[in-house]
Amino acid sequence: MNKKTVLDIENIQLNHDIDTRQKIFKFYNNYETCRAIKRCMLEDETDKCSGKIIKAHSVSKKNGLSRISSFNKRGIEVVGRFKKGNTTTLSPFEQNYIEQYIPVESASIFTGLCKKHDNDLFKVIDESENIVINDKTVYEYVLRCSIYYWYERMSNRICADKRRRKFSHKIFDKLFFDIMDTENALEREVNYLISNIENVKNKLHYKTYEIDGNLNIAGNFYEHDGSTIMYTILIPDAYKSYVLMACTKNNNFLEVDKNFRFFNLKDKEEFQLALTELLLHSTTIKHYFFNHNKWNSISKEKQESVLEWIYLDDIDKSTNVNTRDKIMKMPNFVKYMID
Repeated sequence: MNKKTVLDIENIQLNHDIDTRQKIFKFYNNYETCRAIKRCMLEDETDKCSGKIIKAHSVSKKNGLSRISSFNKRGIEVVGRFKKGNTTTLSPFEQNYIEQYIPVESASIFTGLCKKHDNDLFKVIDESENIVINDKTVYEYVLRCSIYYWYERMSNRICADKRRRKFSHKIFDKLFFDIMDTENALEREVNYLISNIENVKNKLHYKTYEIDGNLNIAGNFYEHDGSTIMYTILIPDAYKSYVLMACTKNNNFLEVDKNFRFFNLKDKEEFQLALTELLLHSTTIKHYFFNHNKWNSISKEKQESVLEWIYLDDIDKSTNVNTRDKIMKMPNFVKYMID
């Protein structure tokens, strides 16, 4: 069975076939990390592509990953991330979560840009010696984030389409159309951004929240509520880090303002916990990376509480209930990681 094979999970004796379970897990892992498709998402949007499709970074290598990296015993520059640890089960009750250390070269990569577009569009945020937040850099951060998630939704929509064609069930139809709806919204976002590439000033709403010290976490996220797409981008630096919230100006400003005020009304610890809640969802852990030396410096008890929270989130997501708060208090992962 290759990674493109789609299987009906309910018809497989998972308890007696570890090899099959591992292959299914690998298929779903490829689905989630969307590495199977190679296509420049801007081939029809701007200047013609040049060069092959590359392994582009969704998080800036120089001004993101390298600012939270460490060197392992072999001298390789690495960052940490969380991932599912049991490759023999798809049941959340039998799952566990672990930390994994991966080379900076292979962290956050996706095959959704050609060499020309990756090099030309993100020069400021990739090559600057210092972190600067202004109209131009925010534009580049948002454009990269929007392209990455458009690519992810396209890849997941193709996978979902294969499933609904193979298995006639309304749940697969709903999954397909939900993904396609967000994919179309992200495509519109990219079109808007590219159409304003020569005049980026006042094309975005954004707010920057400053954190004293190195956040030791780098990543980007989006939220689509049907009318508005909001981006949250974590930008670490040695002495001051930034949480950037942004959206294009073709979104609903009342909804945008509500998101900004949500964080404005919080004190320091409440802000950290709100950000922690975003980071410890089982579905978002693949979109950010952290300093593994800093992670290893915190107590085992705190480490276990973080991994337990992700595990409980996975169960809650699968069972459509909310038991986490009844079982334990959410750990302040952000506070643990700040230098």
